[in-house]
Amino acid sequence: AEIAYLTAVLESSKVQLANSEARFDIVSNLEETRAVSKDDYNSRKYGKELAATQLAEIEARLNQAKVTKERLTVRAPIDGQVLELNIRPGEFAAAANVTPPLVTIGDVNTLHVRVEIDEDVASLVRPEMQAKAFSRSNPNEALNLTFVRFKPYIRAKENLAVSGQKVDTRVLQVIYALPRTSFPLFVGQQMDVFIERR
Repeated sequence: AEIAYLTAVLESSKVQLANSEARFDIVSNLEETRAVSKDDYNSRKYGKELAATQLAEIEARLNQAKVTKERLTVRAPIDGQVLELNIRPGEFAAAANVTPPLVTIGDVNTLHVRVEIDEDVASLVRPEMQAKAFSRSNPNEALNLTFVRFKPYIRAKENLAVSGQKVDTRVLQVIYALPRTSFPLFVGQQMDVFIERR
C-alpha cells in the first residue's frame, strides 16, 4: 500500500516539477529582465528547485519502501515442493529454531532412500553392490537403486522398530537414488532395502 501511495505521489511531483520548470522558463527567457520583478523571478527559480528536490525525496522514499518490501519477503532457498506447513497466515513466526520446523521444502524430482546398515556389517558394503528397494505399499515391484554416497559418521540408530535390536545399535547411513516408478512414492515413506553381498 505504501509503494502504491508513493508511486502516485511521485507522479504528482513530476507534474509539479514540469509546471515549475515551465513557469521559470517564461521569465528566464525574457530579453528584458525589467519586465518581471526580482521577487517573482526568484520565486519561480526556487520553486523549480524545490519541486526538483521534492521529486528526488519521493523517489528515495519509494526506493526505500521497495527495499523494505524485498527484505520482508520470505523466499525459498531452493526450487522445490512444500512438504509440510506448520504455520498459518496470521500466526507469529519465531526467529529461533523451532521444532517441528515452520515449513519443510524439498526437491522431489529425484527421491532418495536413506539405508541404515548395522555397524557390524558396515565394512562389507561397497558402492558398486547392487541394491533393491521394495515399497511397503507395493511389495511386488522391486526398484533398482543407484548409489549416491555414504554418510561416513556411524550414529546411534533412531528407528528401533525391528525386533531384537539393542538400544545401543549403531548404524552407517547410505544414500541411494530411487528410479521413477509407475506408482506414487512419498517423502518420509519407509522401504525395505536389500543389498547384494558378494
